[in-house]
Amino acid sequence: MKKLNLIITLLCISLLSYAEVHTVDNRPGSGAQFTTIHSAMAAAINGDTLLIHPSSASYGNINVTKGLVFIGPGHHPEFTGGMGAKINIVSIRNGSSNSKFIGLILDRIECYVWAASNDVEIRNNYFYNHQVIKGAFGDN
Repeated sequence: MKKLNLIITLLCISLLSYAEVHTVDNRPGSGAQFTTIHSAMAAAINGDTLLIHPSSASYGNINVTKGLVFIGPGHHPEFTGGMGAKINIVSIRNGSSNSKFIGLILDRIECYVWAASNDVEIRNNYFYNHQVIKGAFGDN
């Protein structure tokens, strides 16, 4: 009986510990949970995922201070009328360790030398500016 209680308790804890997925879409009437990445990040905790829907309008600039996963539809999505999820400038700040950026259209990513962030993953993105990752003090 004690083993059964332990198994049930561990199962409940593991179910509660999963990260949440927050949907973001800045198109009117889309039905997503959030219309801005800023509001989704404010509601998120470390480990959560922001599923960013395609749009013809940019989502603007963001300052990342939590370890979040940002997932867009890709940079040449064939099922979205050619629209992607465009973020202009991503600034990686303290607290953004373990963040991931996947399937987005980006201008650039800024990471300052004093930002204590590790294990940031950037994959399958399209950078529309030649300056991809910018360091502190204008280093390229």
